[in-house]
Amino acid sequence: MNRHSFLLNITLILVSVLTCNVQAEKPNIDSKVSFSEQVAPILQKRCVSCHGSKLAESGYRLDSYRSLLSEMVSGQQAVVSGGVAESELFQRLIHEDDDLRMPAEANSLPDAEIELIKNWIEQGAVYDGVSPDQILKYSI
Repeated sequence: MNRHSFLLNITLILVSVLTCNVQAEKPNIDSKVSFSEQVAPILQKRCVSCHGSKLAESGYRLDSYRSLLSEMVSGQQAVVSGGVAESELFQRLIHEDDDLRMPAEANSLPDAEIELIKNWIEQGAVYDGVSPDQILKYSI
């Protein structure tokens, strides 16, 4: 094997390995999102301080799965199973207006967390914990 063929083979092997690694790191949109293991920790960390039992800004709580799905004071549904466009919670996470985007007075959620919540809603916003009334910090 001459030097040119050898280098070409090495290059092809490296490209194949790197391509496999990049594909493995992409999130799988089809994989089932767990409310208890993936969504609840985000809500607990980013939202409950303003929308919990001690403080419920705008009259909205999301410190349990059941309260997360409740109707908001405005009459809108915070989470509509399968419908991100109709889910006020999701729309507030991606809102362009800083006064309307959540979390308020903070940086927006990382794209990966927003995508995770989006996928969970699109997959039906399924609850996979012990009790839908359980406070989030005890369900994670």
